[in-house]
Amino acid sequence: MQVSIWNDYLKKLDFYMRAQNRHILLLVYNAPTYALSENTTLMNIVIEYLPLNTTSYLQLCDQGIINSFKAQYRKLYLRNRVKAFDNFNEHGTELGEIDIKKYIKYIAHAWDNVTNNTIKNCW
Repeated sequence: MQVSIWNDYLKKLDFYMRAQNRHILLLVYNAPTYALSENTTLMNIVIEYLPLNTTSYLQLCDQGIINSFKAQYRKLYLRNRVKAFDNFNEHGTELGEIDIKKYIKYIAHAWDNVTNNTIKNCW
């Protein structure tokens, strides 16, 4: 979303609401792209911004799916670190850093491990 597209949409929606003599309240994310331009005046729309960092609390879909994804990712990451630590204790090998390729692999595997049932239950 771009600020200009958002503002154009709001102007058209406001015009449509005025034509129907309706007044509406829009609840939107508190994100920079949802800012009002100085030249945007709305007569029939009131915009209220949601508090920061509330998406996962207000959208259960995000909360369930994202939490599942994060749990899967952490499991893979910790499994790697435990294995590296065990190798260090047994063989004296360094703990070694994880490279970006490995992180991306963990992200892909974590997403693959989010079950269809989890996604379905979040709706």
